[in-house]
Order: sequence, then C-alpha cells, then structure tokens
Amino acid sequence: MPRPFRLVALLALLGSSAAQVAASEHEISLGLTSGLTTRSVYRGVVRSDSAWQAAVDGDIGPWRGSFWSTRPFDSAAPGELSSALGYVRKLDDDFTVEAWGTHFWYVDQPRLGAPSHSFEADLQLTWAPQPGWRLGLLSGYDIRYRSTSLQGAIDYDLALERWGTFLQLRAYVGYVTGKDLLPDSASSRVADDYLYGGADARLPFHLSFHTSVSFEAHFTSTGNQARTWSPLGVGAGSREWFTVSIRYDY
Repeated sequence: MPRPFRLVALLALLGSSAAQVAASEHEISLGLTSGLTTRSVYRGVVRSDSAWQAAVDGDIGPWRGSFWSTRPFDSAAPGELSSALGYVRKLDDDFTVEAWGTHFWYVDQPRLGAPSHSFEADLQLTWAPQPGWRLGLLSGYDIRYRSTSLQGAIDYDLALERWGTFLQLRAYVGYVTGKDLLPDSASSRVADDYLYGGADARLPFHLSFHTSVSFEAHFTSTGNQARTWSPLGVGAGSREWFTVSIRYDY
C-alpha cells in the first residue's frame, strides 16, 4: 500500500486516543468515514472510476481539519490524498464565512506533465435564510494549475420524521478556468475553462449513537471541458455515480 494511504489508516487507529486526550482540554469533535463510490468526480471532472474512499475530519472550536483519500480499483487512475485546514466564523444568525487551504497529492499520476501535488485556497460564504435552507458561494485558487473557480449552491434538508432522518438535497453550478493544466511539462502548456453543474442527494441513517451509514446519489455535467483536466482523459459530458459510506463519530 502506498505511503499516503498508510497515513490515513494510521490516523484512523490513533483517532480514538487523540480525541480522548484533547477532550480534556478543548471541546472537539472527530469522525472517521469509509466507503465505496462508483466514480470519483471533482467539480464535474472524472478523476477515477470505482474507488474506496476514507476520511478523518474534526474541529476544535472554529478550526476545521481533515485528511481524505481515494484509492481507485482501476490502476490506470491515480490515487489521491488531501489534507485541509480551515477556519469558520459566524457573522450573525444567518451568515457564515469559512476560509481553508487544501494540499492535494496525486499518487502515480498517469498523465505526462500533470502535477504530483497542488495547493488550493478557498473562501466560502453561506447564508441560511430559513431552517433547512442554505445558499453558498465558493471561490478558490490553485497555485499549480493557476486555476480560479467559482461555485454557487443551494442546499435543503427535507425532514423524514417517520424514519427519524432527513434527505439532504443540493443543486450547484460553477465555472473553472486554468492557465496551466500540465505545470510539470517542460514543453507543453495547456489552458482551458469550462462550466459545470449538478445535483446531489444524501440519505443518512443512524445505526447507533456513534455510528451512521449514508447513501448518496450524484449527477453532474460539464460543458467545453478539456480532457486534460481528467487523469483518465474524460472530456465534457454528463455522468452519475453512487456512494455508500459508514461513519463513526467520537
């Protein structure tokens, strides 16, 4: 198993003891998630086909942190690992602003000239005008691809009182422009911009006080998207995928 994926496994094993130690000094939350997805997609771009994904995430006060990995079953696609650190500030009862940075690693990148790692800074403003409703505006910049992204989203939580859960619904639209999609290539420089949009549905069920399972359905479509964005060379088009995962919250 590649070293980055061993790191995620080690973090999962150490999570319980770390949470107990930190809880004596700070009010924190920590969760572990693992599951299967029929496709890995990022901002409309196909990163891999079916894969195993795992994450460790938590917060201490206004600070948020996470480690996330995806391991494709198809060896033609790269494995990916990301670590993120962010800060959340509530402006008032309805508005929240969040800033974070994410470092991406791409394990065994198959495309010549594509980066083995990148870093992106993001800023998001969220407005919750009514219970269950959220409107979000997200902007980001990646220093390796020299790419700028802008995304607007609307979320709604539909209560399912009969089953003791709720259905999370989301619709979004975004725009991405990149000046150098092959930053590690000495001879090629590829620039591109594209539009994307889609919708998600997530249905969680609590199995116990700490454990829950989630079923997710996703749909997205891109227009005028260059194949260079995708490690598998997948261009513009529509795709759908499904995810099932289990989560443990300490």
